[in-house]
Amino acid sequence: MHKDMPFSIFAVCFSVGVISHRFLPTLFPVTASILLGLSGILWLLLYPKNSLTRLIVVFTIGLLWANFIATKVISESLHPSLEKQDLIIVGKIVGIPKHAERYTSFDFQIDHLYHENKEYPSPGKVKLSYYSSDIRFAPSQLWTLSVRLKQPRGLQNPGQAFDYEAWLFERRIRATGYIRKSPLNILNDNDNDNKASFISLDKSRQNLASHLATQFPENPFVGILTALLVGVKHDISSAQWEVFQKTGTIHLVAISGLHIGLVASLIFALVSFILRNSAMTLVRIPIPIIAVVAGVLVAFGYALMAGMTIPTRRAFIMVAAFAIAMISRRCTKPHQSMCIALGCVLLVDPLAPLSKGFWLSFWAVSIIVFCVSRLPKRPTDTREISYGYGRAAWAHTAKIVLHHIKSMVKIQLILTAGMLPLLILVFPEISVVSPLANLIAIPLVSLVTVPISLLGLCLYFSGFEEGSIYLFWTALQSLKVLWLFLTPLAENNLSTWHPGRLPLMICIGFGLGCLLWAAMKALPGRVLTLGLIAPVFFFIEPKHDRGEFSYHLLDVGHGLASIIQTANHVLIFDAGPAPPLSRDMGKSVVLPYLDFLAVNTIDRIIISHYHLDHYGGFATVKAQFPAASVFSGAAHKFPGATQCIAGDTWNWDGVIFEFLWPDLDLAGSDSGNNISCALKVTAKAGSILLTGDIESQAEHNLVRNQAKKLASNVLQVPHQGSKTSSTIAFLNAVKPDIAVMSVGYLNRFRHPHSIVVNRYAEREIKTFRTDHSGAMTVKFGKQIELTETRKKLTGYWYNEL
Repeated sequence: MHKDMPFSIFAVCFSVGVISHRFLPTLFPVTASILLGLSGILWLLLYPKNSLTRLIVVFTIGLLWANFIATKVISESLHPSLEKQDLIIVGKIVGIPKHAERYTSFDFQIDHLYHENKEYPSPGKVKLSYYSSDIRFAPSQLWTLSVRLKQPRGLQNPGQAFDYEAWLFERRIRATGYIRKSPLNILNDNDNDNKASFISLDKSRQNLASHLATQFPENPFVGILTALLVGVKHDISSAQWEVFQKTGTIHLVAISGLHIGLVASLIFALVSFILRNSAMTLVRIPIPIIAVVAGVLVAFGYALMAGMTIPTRRAFIMVAAFAIAMISRRCTKPHQSMCIALGCVLLVDPLAPLSKGFWLSFWAVSIIVFCVSRLPKRPTDTREISYGYGRAAWAHTAKIVLHHIKSMVKIQLILTAGMLPLLILVFPEISVVSPLANLIAIPLVSLVTVPISLLGLCLYFSGFEEGSIYLFWTALQSLKVLWLFLTPLAENNLSTWHPGRLPLMICIGFGLGCLLWAAMKALPGRVLTLGLIAPVFFFIEPKHDRGEFSYHLLDVGHGLASIIQTANHVLIFDAGPAPPLSRDMGKSVVLPYLDFLAVNTIDRIIISHYHLDHYGGFATVKAQFPAASVFSGAAHKFPGATQCIAGDTWNWDGVIFEFLWPDLDLAGSDSGNNISCALKVTAKAGSILLTGDIESQAEHNLVRNQAKKLASNVLQVPHQGSKTSSTIAFLNAVKPDIAVMSVGYLNRFRHPHSIVVNRYAEREIKTFRTDHSGAMTVKFGKQIELTETRKKLTGYWYNEL
């Protein structure tokens, strides 16, 4: 321990400290963080000898540094008393606004916040939406706006790949909301501000995006090219996103470490070639140093054009750290440079571990570094062979090309195997065709599309627009070729794999098996690792016993989506909202949840009534499961659907399903909420009553006609707790022990109403709501058990109510 330790060891200890903080359920007091951190730095200065104690101190400093930044971000949160109040804010648009068909959204840096003529502390950066098209917002504009805000809140469903709350916290966004139509909305830019806005980086990025859209209005790949050049992904269609996702190539449209590193490498190689073959001699500064600096500077410019977003900034820091290590010549081994790069990233951005992209990118780079270090050397090169024109030269060139192809294939296979364990934990859907897709897509995009696009970008900003248009057109043609290759792979029914809910021990064994497979060179050793890998592919999800079922109430905000699962059958009761109320919950919530449950077939879909917050996701789900039968209270609105009629029953695996509403005389009517299907599901342990959006009229009819059948252990609260539902007579007839309701956080309808909440409380009915609990599962097994998704969340960044 008395020998000098490599600096990379201290970088690792600091990084482990920062990463460890991500798993803490609560934060330390900020004063304690500062005092302990300063004490640790003082210790390092006074006791310079290398020892285990120094490593522990460095680890602690990393932990405290992350705690200090996280505490600072939380301290900027919007005060709960200001939620959903009419506020006046003054500030600046950050980044490039997203202009959709029905709304505009953008980040906004608040300088001043007022409520009832009194100024309050600013929450800093917020995310705003404007649901109209009469104002065209632009980057860097200064505005006074009338808004309503709320604390960051996202949907919480098991199996979802995107954690909205963690994403907002990592980006220091401490409130979300919308802009109200008001005469108080005033653009504050004066002449000087307009000049500053004109030369702003975001303005230049938007001008380029608009230029590409104008020059190639009918080209379907302009959105992808814009994403590669300036990091704006607004114009990539949902169909294109789906192709990228199913082929595992979604990383290609993110300006991340791949593209930033590629640009730096190309400039390094180009500058080195020019200097080595020029008559200019450089005595004092070695050529590699000049080439590295040039590569870093160009990479920095590319990162700026991408908006210097958090992922892009993280990628540039990695490239810069590797470059500094090369220049200093202190870290000659790739893994040492990797450790220093990791420490630099976490020093600048200690909240990075909240991002799944952080884990995926660093793990991928680590695997690539490992692979490159173990690749066999290419065939011996001699000047006579390399620069000759005979048969021997061509044969040697062929060997080199074959060597590189083999190396690329090997790296891709090992990368796929090494990434699988992490992908299984992070995503409900994994691309099976990813190795083949990336084997072609990465070289094509990295060596053709991106360099040509960047050269066109240079010409564009140099004033040679005609030349830039030709280069942009060439880049678009390369994307067209890419699409001809990716589309058939994505359309293959076997392109993706849904691992479902795998036990933790199987995931750990699988990860260990993949790592051992990648580390071993001999075939016999790799065969032995199959014993650890195979259980993942042969694991069968445990089924319910006969007479048992589970009810899953999904978190979709304002609306309803739920799933009932018996031993061999699956039923969907409502599919959630869709635009313009929200995004398509069928695609973003229902289908991923079904993947999480490892469900391959749907037997029946019930859409309670024809309101968008209940049927919005139906089309997406039905397209995925076309064989499913459809029932609805408004069957005439859905081609091929069967009308729900009171008295219809069926039995699945010992579980009895029975419609209690609507009556036959209401079939085909447009009675709005009161036409909703009411379904009772009965098992050994008890029963649940699903009510859709029935209101007092339907409830009175149910009490009058079905009083003996209404009694249920669990009740899905009618109409999200509206005061027009949950009448006293109805609750007295149902007599539930548990009530579950699907409501949006601080929704504009103010559901559930306080009167309804009091009715349930007076009857000592345990009430659970999705805005507080997230998705819920009620299992009717030996007994009735309810689990809440939010209760399983341990991160300090989650907004607890």
